[in-house]
This record gives sequence, structure tokens and C-alpha cells, in this order.
Amino acid sequence: MYDGKKKILIFHPTIAPYRIDFFNDLYKSFYTSIYLYYENLLDQKFDYEHIKRRFEFSPTYFQKKIRIGKRVLPIGHCKAIISEKPDVVIVGEYGFGFWTAVLYRLFSRKKYRIISICDDSYDLAVNSRSFHSKSRNIGIRFLDGLILCNRQVADFYMNQMHFKKIYVFPIIHKDENYRENLEEICYKANIKIKQNNLLNKRVFLFVGRISPEKNIEYLIDSFILYHKEFPENRLYIIGDYIDKNIAYYERLVGLVSDNKAESYIVFLGRKEGEDLKIWYIIGQVLILPSRYEPFGAVVNEALLLGERVVVSSKAGSTMLINGDNGMVININQPHIDFESISEIIDPLSGEKNSVSNNMPFHYNELMQGLLTWLKEI
Repeated sequence: MYDGKKKILIFHPTIAPYRIDFFNDLYKSFYTSIYLYYENLLDQKFDYEHIKRRFEFSPTYFQKKIRIGKRVLPIGHCKAIISEKPDVVIVGEYGFGFWTAVLYRLFSRKKYRIISICDDSYDLAVNSRSFHSKSRNIGIRFLDGLILCNRQVADFYMNQMHFKKIYVFPIIHKDENYRENLEEICYKANIKIKQNNLLNKRVFLFVGRISPEKNIEYLIDSFILYHKEFPENRLYIIGDYIDKNIAYYERLVGLVSDNKAESYIVFLGRKEGEDLKIWYIIGQVLILPSRYEPFGAVVNEALLLGERVVVSSKAGSTMLINGDNGMVININQPHIDFESISEIIDPLSGEKNSVSNNMPFHYNELMQGLLTWLKEI
């Protein structure tokens, strides 16, 4: 007997750790089929076997792809639509999957709805003149709904593009899942604090890819500039690089070395899972000074584990910052003002035995709203 639950078909590139809860809940709430293009992100490699163990569904991976110039196009969208007979097709952005769903609906006269998940920051939505923005401007008329990760971007769509069928869902973890085993993680963090002599120090973190758009040289220059005034400050840079960015990484290492800053600016390499959480708990302020950042999932992770966050106005995750939990900075200024930041942060003292949740809103509330919105589409 038909129970009224919609059939949803999702086309998505891959599922990063910070999107697992989101797709699990969509799967559990509808008759959902999830088709993925890749088993990992192209610009960074997560422990994907660990990620798959957390799936509550079995995704279908596109097996056939063709390359046109720099673009890799998965083949099989129409076959999936014919097989799954969805009420709703959810696509990523305005790319090949989006246009395949649109064109197949036009020619087949099927009645399914099309919803796009778009992760643009406000800066990208307003200022980009890329293929992405051109595709958006043409394709938006074919959309039945749009899931955005930033409230400012939603306002732009509603006011400038006159598109109203929007739900705002930032890229965030389910609070209770990300904050599991905090007692054990705090215990390990306290050991590492002692090992690294971090008592009476302020601890700043950068977490992300080592790549030019992350603007890490700006962070390092600013940190060095203010270190004479605040010698107790320490900066840990967490992340790795792909082959094309090795020269950028070496330039950053040289910048630290040339300024004899190795004692207070440390490259830790890639961290994920529990190892990364330990450093979030040690850290007091996460700095994300990106020139280009559609969202910045690390902002949510740091806030969930008690850090404050200083984030570039270019990032979509600015909507997670409310003044009490951090600040948004203008990276066009000559330097990050570590004086004003340091004056409101006390150095580490004693053990970390509890971890606050600095998020201004919570995953479960947003997901419940999204499920209601999807049922009404």
C-alpha cells in the first residue's frame, strides 16, 4: 500500500565527512536512492572506508565517465531516472547532472521535481562570472526548489533573481554525533597540551587544504607581525596539499623558516577523525582567512568543540558567527589584527575537562524543517 512517502533520487559528486548526517537523514525519511560520481573528493582524500562505515544506505557509483577538456562527465543519469521513477530529483549545483535532469524531464514530459543543493558563499553568488554562474542564470527557471547554505545568498536569490522556493541549511554536523566520546578526547587533548608545553599559551589553528585560495601566507605574515607583542601565541597549521600545490607549501615553510618562527608556527600535516578533534579542543581560536571559500565546514566543527572562530567575509560559513563565538574579518586589510583577538582570549590554564558547544543553532532543528519543506515541494 502506498504510504505517501516521496521517492527521492539524489545525484551528488561524493559525500564528505561533514555531509554524512545530512544524507543519512534524507535516506531514512523518504524512499531515497543516492547515486555518487566518485568515492572521494578530488582535491583532498579522506579515509573513505571510515566514511562508508557511517553510511546508513548503500550508494550507487557511476561506473562510466567521459572527459571533455578538463571536465569529467558521469554517464547514466537518464538510466537512473528511468529505473528509480522519482517524485523528486536532487542535484548538485548547476552542472551536468542538473542539465541532464532538466532535459530528460522536458523531452520525456515526466512530472518529477528538480531541487539543487548549492554551496555558494555570498561573494561567489554575487561576484562570480564563471560557467557556474552563467549556468545558474539560465537554469534557475527549471528549478522547483533550492537548498542553500547561507542566509545572505538566499536573500540574494529572492531579491535579485526573484526565486523564492529556498531552504537554508548550512554545512554542519549533527551535534550529538560530532561531540561523541568527549571525555576520552579531552583526556587525550590534555596529554598533548603537556607534551607540547602549551599551558600559559594561546593556541590558534588553521585547518584546511594547503592551497593558495586559503590565503595562508596572509595568516602567517600577520601572526609573525604580532608575535613580538604576544610571544605566548602559538599557531598550528593542519592540512595537506595535492601535487600541484607543493610549491605553495614549500613557500609557506620557507616563510616560517626565513622569519625564524618554527618555534611558534608549526605544520602538523593532515588530521582527521579523533586526531583532528583533539586539536580542535586544544585550540582556542580557528582562523580561516580564505580568498575563496564556498562554505568552510571546519567552522562548524571548531564551534561544536568549543573554539571561537575568525573567518574571512568571503566564506559562506560567516552565517555561523554571531559575535559571541567569533568574528568575521575583511582580508583586504593589511593584516589580521591579532592584538584585538589576543586581548579577549586567555592563555590555556589547567586541564580541559568540558567542551562548550558554540554553535548558534542546531542540526536537528534545521533537518526537521528541511524534511517538512521537502514533503511540501
